Amino acid sequence: MSAITSVRFAARPRVSLLVLCSILFSALVVALAPAAGAAPATPVFGPNIDSYARYVGQSTCDSTAKPGVIDFRNLINATYGTHMTGVSRNCSIGGQSEHKEGRALDYHFNVDNANDRRDAADLLNWLLASDQYNNQHAMARRLGLMYIIWNRQIFNLYRASEGWRPYSGASPHTDHIHFSFSWEGARRQTSWWTGQQEGPRAGANRIVLSPSSDGRLESFAAGDDQIWHNYQTVPAGSWSGWQPIGGPANAQLAIAPSADGRL
Repeated sequence: MSAITSVRFAARPRVSLLVLCSILFSALVVALAPAAGAAPATPVFGPNIDSYARYVGQSTCDSTAKPGVIDFRNLINATYGTHMTGVSRNCSIGGQSEHKEGRALDYHFNVDNANDRRDAADLLNWLLASDQYNNQHAMARRLGLMYIIWNRQIFNLYRASEGWRPYSGASPHTDHIHFSFSWEGARRQTSWWTGQQEGPRAGANRIVLSPSSDGRLESFAAGDDQIWHNYQTVPAGSWSGWQPIGGPANAQLAIAPSADGRL
């Protein structure tokens, strides 16, 4: 008869329900809080991009907030937490302003607040950075921004080569950033809104992947509408984003190199 080995388990520490709930709640709050210094979520775009917005000043009176302005505000709030904002302005107040056409946004960051100052810098850097295709001021152009004012400086997208310039208007804009939009941006007609490719609606079993002759990976997917293509722009680099290339729906795909090395 084999010997019976006795195994002694260490007693588990008791955790009160109140302490456990407190820990879980704290973790939930951390998970839901916007990440510090996190730029807004950005879709994948191809190399084509909008031209710089030309200056078209306010000339009518319709202060209803335009959809591109509202959605841009919501995007920033989702990234940095909800802040006080202003869009519309009564046409009888002050001089010319895109607020009177509902295509300007005042987003309240305060330059004297370190967190606001950090988030403002993060947002502006994201808007004015070059993209992977070396398109300058890429996100500002895709959103249809016409000019930005912050902390006694102005950036005119229609004079982008001049960069930030001193601003001496009545408000120093030290307690908010002012964004004025082109009509295309205000109406959601720029590539931020129209150029997003959701990609193929395809199961993982209908996607093929292979290296090309220069070391870049290329992928094709059989969507339920057509065939889609995605490729690395450089070996081990970023991806182009899914692009539709036509062909039959729900195709059966196979990938192999041709005689010249192309897939």
